[in-house]
Amino acid sequence: MEIPMEIKKTGVICFLQYEKSFLLLKRNKEPYKYLFASPRGTVESNEKPIEAATREIFKQVGVTIQDWKFCGTMTEISPKLEDCIHHVYIAQVGHFPLPTCDEGTLEWMLFENLTNIPTPTTDWYIYKYIFKNQQFAFNATFDENQKLFYKL
Repeated sequence: MEIPMEIKKTGVICFLQYEKSFLLLKRNKEPYKYLFASPRGTVESNEKPIEAATREIFKQVGVTIQDWKFCGTMTEISPKLEDCIHHVYIAQVGHFPLPTCDEGTLEWMLFENLTNIPTPTTDWYIYKYIFKNQQFAFNATFDENQKLFYKL
């Protein structure tokens, strides 16, 4: 089923943190192909965003998270991709072996290395809020080349 352009898709972005490391996925498909991004996915019909976060992490990482902390919302507006409202969550976890994921390669990435890897532009802003332990609601608007030109 195709979503009408006037209806925004609802998604979740899930940050898993172990001490000073974040679990990132080097994606092997669009969106964000070849970039390191936190696991994410779409909220299904009749599903709460926090339930989608739990489902997506289990599907991609193989662990069940019970203690999510809500971080905020981010709205993405783009002329090339579907507009989306993301609910962002974080969970503190213990270290665990990483499974094979059909969406890419999972890696623990130290915080100090995040500036040295290719990552979605919007994730940089989310990290800033996470490290300040500050909830957020912001808009990210992209141009035709998928370059972020406005944020609020």
